[in-house]
Amino acid sequence: MGPSPTQASTDRPEAPVLDRQEACAILHRLYGVVGDLTELPSHVDRNFRVAGATGETFVFKVAYAEQPSVLLGLENEAFKCLVRETPGIAPSLCPDLEGSVTPSVTLKSGKTHRVRLLTWVEGDPLALIAERGPQLLRSLGQLLGRTCGALNSLPAPSALPARRWDLSEAAWTFNLTADLIDRLALRAPSPLALDALQQAQLHFAATVLPAFSDLPHGVLHGDANDHNLLVSGDGEELRVTGIIDFGDVTWGPRVFDVAIACAYAIHHSDQPLEAIGQIVAGYHEHSPLTEAELAVLIPALAMRLVQSVVVSASDGADHDDDSYLRVSEAPSWRALEKLSSIEPSAGHQHLLEACNIAPSSDPRSTLQAKHIQALRDRHMGPSLSTSYDRPLHLVRGQGTYLFDRAGFAYLDGVNNVCHLGHAHPGPVEAATRQARTLNTNTRYLHDEVVRLAERLSGLFPDPLSVCYFVNSGSEAGELALRLARAATGRQGVICVEGGYHGNTSAMIDISPYKHSGPGGNGAPPWVGVLPLPDPYRGLHTGRATADAYANHFEQVTDRLAAAGYPPAALFAEALIGCGGQIIPPTGWLSAIYAKARASGAVCVADEVQVGFGRVGTHWWAFEREGVIPDIVTLGKPMGNGHPVAAVITTPAIARAFDPEMEYFNTFGGNPVSCAVANAVLDVIEGEQLRNRARTVGQWLKAELQSVAETTPAMGDVRGVGMYLGIEWVLPGAEPVPDSIGAARVVSHLRNRGILLSTDGAEHNVIKIKPPLSFDMDEARLLCSALRRAVETLGFAR
Repeated sequence: MGPSPTQASTDRPEAPVLDRQEACAILHRLYGVVGDLTELPSHVDRNFRVAGATGETFVFKVAYAEQPSVLLGLENEAFKCLVRETPGIAPSLCPDLEGSVTPSVTLKSGKTHRVRLLTWVEGDPLALIAERGPQLLRSLGQLLGRTCGALNSLPAPSALPARRWDLSEAAWTFNLTADLIDRLALRAPSPLALDALQQAQLHFAATVLPAFSDLPHGVLHGDANDHNLLVSGDGEELRVTGIIDFGDVTWGPRVFDVAIACAYAIHHSDQPLEAIGQIVAGYHEHSPLTEAELAVLIPALAMRLVQSVVVSASDGADHDDDSYLRVSEAPSWRALEKLSSIEPSAGHQHLLEACNIAPSSDPRSTLQAKHIQALRDRHMGPSLSTSYDRPLHLVRGQGTYLFDRAGFAYLDGVNNVCHLGHAHPGPVEAATRQARTLNTNTRYLHDEVVRLAERLSGLFPDPLSVCYFVNSGSEAGELALRLARAATGRQGVICVEGGYHGNTSAMIDISPYKHSGPGGNGAPPWVGVLPLPDPYRGLHTGRATADAYANHFEQVTDRLAAAGYPPAALFAEALIGCGGQIIPPTGWLSAIYAKARASGAVCVADEVQVGFGRVGTHWWAFEREGVIPDIVTLGKPMGNGHPVAAVITTPAIARAFDPEMEYFNTFGGNPVSCAVANAVLDVIEGEQLRNRARTVGQWLKAELQSVAETTPAMGDVRGVGMYLGIEWVLPGAEPVPDSIGAARVVSHLRNRGILLSTDGAEHNVIKIKPPLSFDMDEARLLCSALRRAVETLGFAR
């Protein structure tokens, strides 16, 4: 990932206070130069064009008072480098009468500022040229390639302060507050433009930030806009020949300079991809670009456009009359709209062709979605559903993102199977390494399976210390049921309304979410169901309802006993997922555990959805209640997408499991699966993902609650760690589930690159349970998108 860009300051420094008369006096005193001064546009410095009495022309620059010395030093080094390596295309520093290139002066305002005198570079701003043919654009790239090639020879500077115009720090724009969204909506030319802005942010987060540290870095000009690029010549001989204003010089991925230049160059282009291709081809002639750099170039240039409009909107309340600030705002909105219609894969392919680089792969070579759907309909069962009204054709995943065939990115806010993030190299490399070496079954001795058993056992409280390895959560549930029946000699099961434990026949029988849902036949006589402990809309409301819910236990066990099925097991999730991301009232789990044991049943904790650190504070959700189960089932996240699961139990229950009938599972505990699961544990610990789930989850929940304050339809925001739910309702004295509203929000976000889904008996609970790679940048993206969604769809008050 890149740096922590949300540290970038959004405060605008105060510009130096002086008039032309004071500037003339300073210029004469320090440099012995006399001439006429004309003020030049600037954001925070004060710049003057000096027409010297002897015929020479200069630029006199007065830096803002707080300008860090490290930035001025880097800018000066850039000038010296270019004078040495590419003379004539950039200004050079003029020393004062005492030989200093950056003397300090105290102005009449009482503040001290550093000043510099630069040579004047001849040429007209590119901004004045309306017709920009291929040769002119190519010359832009060529000049920038020469400039950046020279600058890249400079060593890395000491740590630079974060600045909001630095493209490396651009993720500060992800935090779109309600006020800022309103400002952007007023300034955007259309809703499509706002969609394009959020799409650009998403693609920057999905493609640029993950690659940031691996991209070639160097010293950058940082702002090669068409006011800072100078042209010379006439007609067909018009070329970009100079570059000025190094006030945004920085250190970062070298591709950012050409990306920034492209962002401004396409402001007035009806064919942005062709214009970008010409610039990039010219740059590539002098500073060859890699395929990895070309892959991030268009997302990076789109992000520069985002910076332009967000900075303008951020400062707009106080500086709406600032023509310098707003000069690029309107064309940046238009450019964002144009770019949003370009498929990312097609854009990348175009740049590769412009640079004569053969692509390593092309996702467009896969089957088209309609062909895949036709094959599914013909050869796969109709009960297999797809997500969303318009199913996604996904071709790859990386971290918290999924990518479709066209290259569009989607922030995955709901896939709790790829626990570490999609295609995490840890388990991928472990699977590859072990598959190349050996894959067999547990009838042979192998170190991976016993290492995994030992490590897992060490994560559970005593006496949970015996492991059985299987291939899915459903298998784990089946085995847990067999263990419970073997240990108690009973057949009955107590479960919880809304609970889901797997897709086998027995698991459907003990899963009210299925057997009481569409196509279900209700609970069989050997299953008793406890009411859903929902403090918001349940049988008993409020957080102090643990005992009220637990007191239903005896009624359920009495019915089972009367039917001849005393309970063998209580199956319960500590946090009830498919039932609607329910967080039971504190004390409920411990109370029903006590009652279950008093009835002679064993307690089975289903940690398939909520285990492996998702709750943040603990490895397992049941630990939040201070209880110790007799059996625990694990699944989904255990292999980060690889099919591996487990049952953890006590030595006593393991001994009770009929020793005369061997338990054998062909694939359960195989070396490849165990190597993957060991790698998953390594990553959870090494990347401190439990802590991330806690800290990011806390912030995300608080921010969602903030959105809910002005959105009555968000009746309840609940959850712990990275396991959250939003109950969508029709507001009133008694909130009514609004499944249609929830579906509208999910569909709206899906169409804008954010993937969530709904659950609960009424399918009105929007669930948020992303991979634990989900970080603060992505939390801000999600919340900004949700804020805009509730505004757009009319849910906000």
